[in-house]
Amino acid sequence: KAEEGTYTTCVDCPESWTLLGDDFDIEIDGYAFMRNVSASIKDVPFFWMPYLVIPIKTRRQSGFLFPRISVVNEGVRIVQPFFWAISRSTDMTFGLGYYGGRGFRGEWEGRYRLSDRSFGQADLYYLQDESFATFLQENGFEPASSRWALSVEQSQALPWGVEEKLRLLDASDELYPRRIGDLASGSEMFLGSELFLMRSTEDTSSYLSFRRYRNLL
Repeated sequence: KAEEGTYTTCVDCPESWTLLGDDFDIEIDGYAFMRNVSASIKDVPFFWMPYLVIPIKTRRQSGFLFPRISVVNEGVRIVQPFFWAISRSTDMTFGLGYYGGRGFRGEWEGRYRLSDRSFGQADLYYLQDESFATFLQENGFEPASSRWALSVEQSQALPWGVEEKLRLLDASDELYPRRIGDLASGSEMFLGSELFLMRSTEDTSSYLSFRRYRNLL
């Protein structure tokens, strides 16, 4: 229990959000009951509630995550994610929101981890971008507002001692990685994808590699 306390999940990282309240009653692996609560994001007051109850769990649990909010030149971007703890080794996160100046935003992330050698993550992003449709029409192209991006990272142990590593990046159009983001392309003018198949023994080591480059110019 605490009076005039603060709560955040950040311990060894910069605090992105903080809850301040007059009266806290917190039970580990239970719930936190807070009265006269004000929330701050990056030290900026965001909202106030007379009473708030949040779970304090040490195990993963399905539920809504804290909204993700940012401000860019086009306007305010807000996405509300929902986390689904499917099992001890798999989970998904769904996000719905709105990008100011553009339109509806949807996100999906799926993850699994079977062992230290077998794990993967896939991210799919969707944006109903009305400003992009206007841009295409002004430049003499057929207007289209549906935009998407895909990112896949996987490492998988296969039979006969073969290990597979996959990195796949793709997008609906060449402007998406630079204007919207989401994909870790850095300053490169291409999206690089690769697939490795490797097998090692005490005497030999061999691999087969496939690479694909998506031009962004």
